[in-house]
Amino acid sequence: MQPKTRPIQRFAQSVSKCSAEAAIYGKCIVADYNSVHKDQCAKEFMKLKDCYLVSPLNGCQRLDLRRLTCPAGCF
Repeated sequence: MQPKTRPIQRFAQSVSKCSAEAAIYGKCIVADYNSVHKDQCAKEFMKLKDCYLVSPLNGCQRLDLRRLTCPAGCF
């Protein structure tokens, strides 16, 4: 029998598909980290968020970023 995959492992596999978007967002924040302000990197953040939301988690179509969970029935 194959060992059960933990939800956090599934999450990590899913969001790893968004590494390019995460790198771009991170570079934007780091570029002026001494004076970070609201919406400084909003465009980059929205691209990252959109990637997370469309990245499927074992059949899930939507990811709850506030709780880092998927709606019921995904795991």
